[in-house]
Amino acid sequence: MFSLTLTELLYVLAVSLQLSGALLLILRYWLQSVKDQVTESREKESRVEDSLLILGQTQPTVSELTETIWLNRFAFVCLFLGYLLGVWGEIMSSSKILIFIWILCATLAITFVLFFGSRIIARRYCNGKT
Repeated sequence: MFSLTLTELLYVLAVSLQLSGALLLILRYWLQSVKDQVTESREKESRVEDSLLILGQTQPTVSELTETIWLNRFAFVCLFLGYLLGVWGEIMSSSKILIFIWILCATLAITFVLFFGSRIIARRYCNGKT
């Protein structure tokens, strides 16, 4: 009833490890507030600047840091959901070229929406905090 073959066990282990890794990243970036993450990023950069002189480089603005944080959050959620949904996905008798085109289009659309969405959220966040 609950027994698994070796290949099933390896598949369960592989997907579980992927989901766990993605979930850990999500928890790391969602449990800490954006304000705390911006502060932490600024502190790390100031330590680097104290030990290394970088000519012509400026510190990122709060808006840029906030945008990066939101983009990372979206990326981790996409990873998690992608791994989770992969459990039910199969390529049956469909053409692999057609599947590739669909994957390419969906990836570009999702990336576009999330990339620009992170900018919009970062601007709203920064406008609300100033």
